Parts: sequence; C-alpha cells; structure tokens
Amino acid sequence: MSVAPLPTLPGYELKRLLAKGGMAAVYAAVDTRTGRPVALKRILPEVADDAEFRSRFVHEVRLHSQLKHPNVLEVFEFGEGDELFLSMELIDGGTLRTVLDNLKRLPPELALFVAAETLKGLGCAHERGIVHRDVKPQNVMVTRAGAVKVADFGISKTSQMTRLTQTGSVIGTPAYMSPEQATAVHLDARSDLFSVGVMLHEALTGSNPFLTDNPATTLRRIVDEEPPSLFLHDPSIPAGLELFCEKLLKKRPDARFQSAAAAAKAAEAELSALGARDAAGLFRSCLSGPGAWLAARSARLASESLARAKGLAASGVASPEVLLWAAVLAVSYDPKGAEARALYGQALGASGYRVDRGAPRPRTVDVESRLRQEPDDPALLLQAAKAAKVDRDFLRLMRWFQRLRRMPIEDPYVLGQVTALVARPSAGARVSLETRAVPKA
Repeated sequence: MSVAPLPTLPGYELKRLLAKGGMAAVYAAVDTRTGRPVALKRILPEVADDAEFRSRFVHEVRLHSQLKHPNVLEVFEFGEGDELFLSMELIDGGTLRTVLDNLKRLPPELALFVAAETLKGLGCAHERGIVHRDVKPQNVMVTRAGAVKVADFGISKTSQMTRLTQTGSVIGTPAYMSPEQATAVHLDARSDLFSVGVMLHEALTGSNPFLTDNPATTLRRIVDEEPPSLFLHDPSIPAGLELFCEKLLKKRPDARFQSAAAAAKAAEAELSALGARDAAGLFRSCLSGPGAWLAARSARLASESLARAKGLAASGVASPEVLLWAAVLAVSYDPKGAEARALYGQALGASGYRVDRGAPRPRTVDVESRLRQEPDDPALLLQAAKAAKVDRDFLRLMRWFQRLRRMPIEDPYVLGQVTALVARPSAGARVSLETRAVPKA
C-alpha cells in the first residue's frame, strides 16, 4: 500500500503525519530557518476556501498568539495566504484524552494536578478577556516531562469581539459545556471552570458525568442534573477533592470559583493537604511508565491501609465506624486482597451498617436537597450525617462526617455532636479518623 507524499510548505520540512481530521492535518515538522521542531497544523485546501472558516481560523490564531504562559501551547507562526497553517510547540506526550483512554482514570493527586495546571493556563487567557469555550481532554496537551498545556482556542471569544456565530447558537463540545453555554445565553470566564470540573470528574471516575448517546439529552442533564458523587463512586477520593470539583460544577456561575486563578490556588492548597507537593514529579513518573508506577502506588497504599486497619482491629478500642472506615479503605486499595476482604467482612458484620451506593432513604432526600443550596451549613451537614446514621447508610455517613471535620467549628456542643457520629458512646475525646497521605515518588 503506497503512502501519500507529504505536502510541501516554504520554510518547513514536514517529517510525518501526526493526526488528520475533517478540517486539518497536523504534522511533525522542522522550521528550516531555525532548526526548531514544531507541530504544523495545515488546513486542508478544500476547507481553507471557506470564507467563514478562514475568518474563524485567523481569529483563533490571533487570540492564541497573544498568550505566553507555561500552561498554554505556544504559537510560533501562522500563515493566511495561499496556505492556511499554524506552527506551534511540538508536544511529545499527546493529549489528556490519550492519557485517559490508556489509563481509564487518574489517581486523585494526578487528576487534581492536571486540573490545577489547566486552570493556570486558562487564567492567562481570562486575564486578556478570552474565554476558551471548548475545554475538554482533547484540548489539554501533556509532555513527557509532566507539563500541562491548554490548546485550541478555535471557538474562543473575547469580551470585545462580535460573535462569529449567530446569536443563540450553541458551539463547543456538548458533554463539557457549562449550563449557560448549553442554553446559549451570555457566558463569561466562569463557564470554562465548569468545563474543567467535568474534565476533572471524568479523570477521577473514568466517565463523563453528563454524557449520553443523544447530544440534546446530554445538554439537558448538564442544565438539570447534579453529577454523581465522587465519594460514593470511590470512598478513597478525598473529601476536599470532591468539594473542589463540586464547586467547579455549580449550575450557577456565581456559586463557582470566581476566577481561574482562585480555583488554581484552591487546587494547589488541596494538593498540599494531600501531601502531593511535587505533583509534577508524580505526573512525570506516571507518564514515563504508567503500568509500573500505578502498580507500585496501589501496592504501597494497600499495604499502608491494611496495616492501619489491622492495627485498629487489634487495639480493641476503635469504634465500629472507625474500624469499618479503615476496612473500606483497605478494600478500595486492594479489592482482591484476602486479608483486606476478611477484615472488611468482619467489620461490616459487627457494625450493623450497609455499604452501598444506592439512592438515599426518603428521610435524607430533603436534607440533601437543601445541602446542594447551602453546602457549607454545618447544621445541615450534621442533620444529613445523623439521618444517614439512623438509616445505617455508612458511605453517606462518612461523606458528611468528613466534610464536617474540615469545617472550622468552634461550638463545643456541635463538636461533641460531630464526634458522637463515629465515637464509642462512652468516648469523651474527639475522634480523628486517619486519612491517607499521597506517597512521594
């Protein structure tokens, strides 16, 4: 089978085809004037003749070329003459989409790191009045050195620009749109934050929380439905990370972080709380050998969590809730481990709780609905936790308890109520459930 010859372009030597779509082809190339390796995006001739597309392409490049930031893919040159092309950084690690397709999901510390770096790049654009409007894994590039770069500002919009599309039209990728984008109303930079939240949720769970086979149904879910709980999907996902993602995914823009910079700062604070201060190093190590790195991480966490659970069981002083929580984590890190499963079975049987991810009992539906409106109300959180305890719904109990533990509660009575959720009836001291520390690579 013959291979089609590479096109020629003055000033560049095209080496190989990297990707090709309906509108453009991307090549690995060398700028013959500087010797610099580049990624060259060449618009297909049949598309380049379309006046509207040409206008949008030139708009994209002029916006993108304004942005100079470590987390934004750098544009070197563009041509808008006989050949419509864009010369940019050559990225050696592919896209986040490729990473997720290969790994299915990322560990919490890595998913949060990618979100933080994406937010930094978007912050650079937002400061210049540019809203990306198509944030998704395909438009986030990664390097083997662990860098994360936002790419493809093709449908971006500046606050001063007349829209290239008709008013009321919806452009972007449906499954990553914000509610305001899905309904084609005015949007601002906070729309991109929602898209980052969708991407983060997908990176943590392996699936997009709103995606369906029907784009219209997907858009309806974005507007009307809450995403599934990260904690109930995987209890080892830290409570702070779930709260961070939930804030990005608020339906109302004024309930989200109010800037990408503020969201990035919150993400870095959460990374520090997880012990992942060198998250870039962790990401780099994972990308260099994902199979071995992830296996070593799982083995390390499984060993640590099992040792902690066995120690609590042997002590004889842990409450049923504290012991069951340790056993739940041990099984989550080592689902097939015989010791972890045996310990979990014993703790579950002795506790009288149920551990499932089904819908809440009727008594908790109302309070959880109110919590979505006031997620930082300690009284509502305590009420939800107590309802879960009465229902013997262990995962929901722990979800709300973990959130209460993060709150700066000073009232001794309320503190006592929180402690009583997981303490032995006779215990007077505050219980502090151990949380895992992210291992340093």
